[in-house]
Amino acid sequence: MIGRVLWTLAEIVALGLLLEGCATDGRPAPEPAVRTVTITLPGELRPCVPKELRDPPAYVDTAQALEAAADAAARYQLVTAGRAQREGRLAEIEPILKGCR
Repeated sequence: MIGRVLWTLAEIVALGLLLEGCATDGRPAPEPAVRTVTITLPGELRPCVPKELRDPPAYVDTAQALEAAADAAARYQLVTAGRAQREGRLAEIEPILKGCR
């Protein structure tokens, strides 16, 4: 059994060496062509996210807060409050993202 595995492995290695010889025709590879392309865009580029967008809130349902919760009801309240925070943040961000597209 081991002899057959070794024989098959030797056949695979030999096949790889034979195919490696077919990979080139002896000529050196051509040098890559390097080009510099200048692209002019119409109009002025401006960031689409306003500077007055506030940072995201400190969400109340962190992993540490959920682990420290007294029971399942307390964890549920944390998750519910975190979802409300995220929905508020999305309501703030979605109109901005639509304007960026």
